[in-house]
Amino acid sequence: MLKKFMNITKNIMKNLKNNKIFWIYGLSALCYFIQGIESLPSLSLFAYFKDVLHYSPDKQMFIRSILHLAWFPKILWGFCIDNYFSRKIWITISIIIDIITVMVLGLWSLPLIFLITFMSLNAMDSAIRDVAVDGTMCIEGKKYRITGKIQSIQWIFVTIPAIISGLLGGYLADNFNYKIAFLCLIPFYLLMFIPVYFYREERVIRTKEKIIDTIKKYKIIFKNKGFLWACIFLFLYKFNPSFGTPLEYIQSNGFK
Repeated sequence: MLKKFMNITKNIMKNLKNNKIFWIYGLSALCYFIQGIESLPSLSLFAYFKDVLHYSPDKQMFIRSILHLAWFPKILWGFCIDNYFSRKIWITISIIIDIITVMVLGLWSLPLIFLITFMSLNAMDSAIRDVAVDGTMCIEGKKYRITGKIQSIQWIFVTIPAIISGLLGGYLADNFNYKIAFLCLIPFYLLMFIPVYFYREERVIRTKEKIIDTIKKYKIIFKNKGFLWACIFLFLYKFNPSFGTPLEYIQSNGFK
């Protein structure tokens, strides 16, 4: 009986491993789902900074801008991922460090400087994982002609958790604190190990190059008008100074 169960389990695992396209979708979907659910502590942190530390909107926005800096050097993260180790290793490292950072944030009351440091580290891991998964999306997507489908899956799975984070994050802010919200992220990080394990990344012989040579190649894209229009669109789409922290203060102070 046990032998039969082991054989069935072995066959299931084998079939899962062979279903490469499924795990490409799974890797992208769960990575973007985690990006969305990582905003779970944001309302609790807003309440902590506003009601406990009595920070003004501009001070809160300054702290949040520091956290966004981790996403700025994505060229560097891309260079490291392309030239060292594999994408699976980078994703695995990012998950492990994410688990450690949220455990520290969730178990200890940290001074502000350490709170920002660990939150920045968490944001950096998210940026590295995003670059690694998007690299998979580009390479595998072109190979199997499913790039558009993968991107559709990514944006669906980043939107759903954003809604969940708004509802559940509000409940946690009302009844608990930001530390509990950070600890709630651990199960989602652990789930990421599943597609990482089953996804079979093809070995590629890479020619290592200096980072300056990588940067020089970006001259081509900055001469591309279509690319520049896309950049302008994204900048204007994200440039919404009346949203975010200022709106949260109006909702809290004005609408109660």
